[in-house]
Amino acid sequence: MDNLIPHKQIISTHKQVVSEIVEHDLCIGCGICVGICPSNLLEMSWQENGDLAPDIDGKCPPSCDACLTVCPFGDHSLVETTLAMQDFGHNNNIKTDPDLGLYLETFVGHSLIDNHRKNGASGGMTTWFLETLLETNRVDAIISINKSDSEQELFEFQVIDDIQTIQSIAGSVYHPVDMASVIAQINQKGLEKNYAVVGLPCFIKGIKLAMQTMPRLRRRIKVTLGLTCGHLPNKFYTEYLSEISGIKAGDVQSVDYRIKKRTNRAGNFKFQATSKTKKSGSALAFSDISNIWGAGHFGMNACNFCDDVFAELADISVMDAWLPEYEYDTDGNSLMIIRNQELAQLLLDGMELNTCKAQPISASEISKSQSGVIFHKKYLLEARLFWAGLQGLKVPQKRVQPNPAVYQQHKWQVAARFAVQSTSKKLWPKVNKSNLKLFSLYIYFLSLPIVLFKFFTKISNLIKNLKKSYFFKRKIN
Repeated sequence: MDNLIPHKQIISTHKQVVSEIVEHDLCIGCGICVGICPSNLLEMSWQENGDLAPDIDGKCPPSCDACLTVCPFGDHSLVETTLAMQDFGHNNNIKTDPDLGLYLETFVGHSLIDNHRKNGASGGMTTWFLETLLETNRVDAIISINKSDSEQELFEFQVIDDIQTIQSIAGSVYHPVDMASVIAQINQKGLEKNYAVVGLPCFIKGIKLAMQTMPRLRRRIKVTLGLTCGHLPNKFYTEYLSEISGIKAGDVQSVDYRIKKRTNRAGNFKFQATSKTKKSGSALAFSDISNIWGAGHFGMNACNFCDDVFAELADISVMDAWLPEYEYDTDGNSLMIIRNQELAQLLLDGMELNTCKAQPISASEISKSQSGVIFHKKYLLEARLFWAGLQGLKVPQKRVQPNPAVYQQHKWQVAARFAVQSTSKKLWPKVNKSNLKLFSLYIYFLSLPIVLFKFFTKISNLIKNLKKSYFFKRKIN
């Protein structure tokens, strides 16, 4: 794995997030370290391989380790289970699940408020919760991703305090976006406000770590809403999809990752890029680009060492209902894991007021909906940790140990994913229109072990289901 040396870095002999995390290719790009740096020595910037990570400009005070204490992939950060127990373990009604972590209630449903479902990801329940939190004055503002006001960036985290903007930001973003400026803003001295924060599992972990040592953040962040996550690609993913859709990467004005119109099933949403001249690229159905996502093209390396699928530290986690009974409801449905009693009551109140529709669902059904992600992030983590040990790579502390048996069983798949990730990021800056197809073919060739594994897994599951059906019919007869 290629280590990163940030291009503006002034080397500091003192341990800090650049030397301990970024240079070991373990930065996820959340930017929380930048937002809380007491010396203002850190700055987020794009790296040559398409990742977003902090640079350091100056020497840290010898006694300061603030950036490392908030890093979700730091050596000494507590694992998710321990942090979750600190936040949610005091509730006598709390349940535990090996995949979901701690939880109070689990639901499936969708928003009944106009445009929430149509414009939002899955069933629009993320938008519903954010809007309801604002309307009921439980929070003063929302911290979430929106289209950037800057011409240099596609997206940015913003402080949002009006319903209209909340509705306009509905949808998903598969692109690195850092929280540095908003964390600095809500941590500054002055007016006290209450916030709800939306983020990926690793971002929520970084926030919870920061809240442990920073009283202002602890007072002001009242609700965390987590998004279920398989992995995060870097900015080259969006550039690549834009190019194959007919829009040059350098000419992209905006992108939509999840267009629901004219799809044949809930998961087959479309990607579309729009140029600065308002030209729309071809709409790419997910079924046509699923291997780009599934094989880990342009993936952030830190994701290889994360086992939090369901944002276990968030007050509520929301995700798509990838279950057979909801597959052909193209408007989408949301699965919800609630860990905060007040949010559970908020949902029940919404059902009474007919602003949302929801019903209980078992934890096992939620696990089933994300079975592929669980297999990759949790089970294969043991193999990736063993592989990293063979390579002499630094890895964060995890809840599982390196497992040579799992590695031997899946080593081709593991090696292929690392190869696809590393090679795609290394080659993409050299790709142009004339060799775009060659690049695509080469990366597809590298991903063949992953493609074949998924193919044979589907065949195996099909045979198992046919056998079950056959024996069930025989038993009835």
